[in-house]
Amino acid sequence: MITPQNLRIHELIGLEVRVARSLSVPYEGIEGRVVD
Repeated sequence: MITPQNLRIHELIGLEVRVARSLSVPYEGIEGRVVD
């Protein structure tokens, strides 16, 4: 399982992600797949 503590050792490309919090409010909630 990927956690905030071990995030740096995992490959992120290909993962489905969602922006939970952002200083730029329009970005909150956007979803997609991490690409190279």
